[in-house]
Parts: sequence; C-alpha cells; structure tokens
Amino acid sequence: MKAIKSMKVIKSMTTEKNRQMQLIKRISMTPIKKISSLGMLPIMVIVASVSPSVSAQLTTTDHGHTTYYADGGQVKDKLASLIELKTLEYKHNVNILYDARNSARDSVYDEIYEMNTSYDDSSLSGDLVPNFEIWLNQYTNRHRAKTYHQYLIRHLGESNVPPMSQLLITARSWKKCGAEPYAVPPRHLWRNIIPTLRLIADLKRQGVLPKDVVIRSGYRNRGLNSCVGGARKSKHLVNSGVDLWSPSYLNSPWKKYEVQDHLCDFWLYQGRHYKFGLGLYKSGSIHIDTSKYRKWGSNHSSGSSPCRAY
Repeated sequence: MKAIKSMKVIKSMTTEKNRQMQLIKRISMTPIKKISSLGMLPIMVIVASVSPSVSAQLTTTDHGHTTYYADGGQVKDKLASLIELKTLEYKHNVNILYDARNSARDSVYDEIYEMNTSYDDSSLSGDLVPNFEIWLNQYTNRHRAKTYHQYLIRHLGESNVPPMSQLLITARSWKKCGAEPYAVPPRHLWRNIIPTLRLIADLKRQGVLPKDVVIRSGYRNRGLNSCVGGARKSKHLVNSGVDLWSPSYLNSPWKKYEVQDHLCDFWLYQGRHYKFGLGLYKSGSIHIDTSKYRKWGSNHSSGSSPCRAY
C-alpha cells in the first residue's frame, strides 16, 4: 500500500513538474503583452522572445523551483526569472529602436535639407526647411497640425488660411539652433494669429502684397527666438508675428522696393485700424504683426524703416 502511495506521489510530482516546465516554455515563447493579460505583469508592449544569448545565461540545473545562473548565483523562481529576463530585453530593444528612429530622422532631415531649395534665397542666411510630410509623420504632429488648421478655418475661412507647411515654419536657422523645423503653437496662443492672417489676406486682395508671397517664420519658442537673434519681446513668441518673402524678388530687382512702397502707403493710411506692426529689411524680408502700430527697418529702429519719410 505504501509503495502504491509513493508511486502516486512521485507521479503527481512528475506531472506537476512537467506542467511547470511546459508553462515556462510557453512563457519564454510568449510576448509579454499576452502574459500581462493573464494578470502576471503590468501591461507592456509586445516584445520578442528571450534571445538565445539571454537564455544561455540559465543552467539546466533544477532544484525544485529554484534556478541557478552559470556563475552559481541563486535567483528567483524560474518563471519569475524568465519574466524578468524578457522585461530587461524589452527595455534593451526599446533603447535600440529609439536610437535607430532618431538616427533615421536626422538622416532624412539632412537629406531633405540638401535637396529642398524651394525657399532658397542667397540674400538670407539660414537652413532650408525639410519636407513637411516627414515632420507630420513624427509623433503626434499630424493630429496637432490638423486641429490647429481646422481652428483657423473656422475663424478665417479656408481661403484666408495659408498653407500649414508655411505657417508652422519656426525659423530658417532651426538646424543650427538645434530646434524643430516646424512647430504648432501652444493652444492658448492660437487666437493671436487670427488678426495677423486676416491682415495678410486683405493686403493680398488689395494688391499690396504679391500673390506668391510665402511665410518663412511663424511661432518660435523662447530658446529658438534667442538663438536666431530675435527681439526679447518678439511677437513670434506669442504667435502674433510672421516673416514673409516673395520669390518675385528674384525675377526683378525693383520688385522689393515696389512692394515696400505699397506696404508703407497701407501702413500710413490704414495701419492704425489693424494695429499694424511693419518691419522691412534690406533682404526683402517683411515682418507683419497686429500687436501695436509701429514700423522699423534693418536696425530695428523706426528711423531705419523705408517708410521713414512718412
């Protein structure tokens, strides 16, 4: 009778051991997300099975539920050990993917930087802007840009909203300053750009600004603004100011002066109504904001403005 009971106990222990070994084998081949669904771990993303190099760290020596590393150090239950190994491998894989993503992004930006010359102007220093779609596909940029675009359409009408690929440009020197080429302003600043874009639309309709005028800089954060030499109280910081430039300058050296004359006339006779801030530079770059009625030129003083005769 005792022999029969002993055999049953041994059989039971063997069955239990086999069940545990099968479970461990399943765990080692199972993504952590599936393990977590069984309540064994907090929710984590799917990772690959424990690699052979990691698995090799475990010996085949088995003493009950205890596992030993090759160096003889005793560790936790075999199941817990495998889970811990998978967790460490997950963190390792995440770091590799993060580094690879950043490397790929920098590589793509560098390539686009070399290729894209659509806004090139030899009279202005700074870096060229990479492909807008590349930036949109990073993180949550597409969703935030779309939400901002819809907000502007509701307040201005679609025809008065410039292309987001222009409006979101931060600065031409973004790369040298270690910044992003595009940026969606903080939501509480969105309303500040409304009167400025409305003014630009009116200037185009009245023929004051050429139809081909493009935005070359919009919202900037404080760090980037300081790096590019912006004013301490620059209206770019509050999403009220934009810098413009017209490709038509390249075809006619006199076009810049014609545009500046038209802007000065408008600023003199209608500028107060818009709180028109007008900055005109030798390069042909135009700053427009609607924060305060004023003018300035290349020396950032009123006297250096081409409108000084008014």
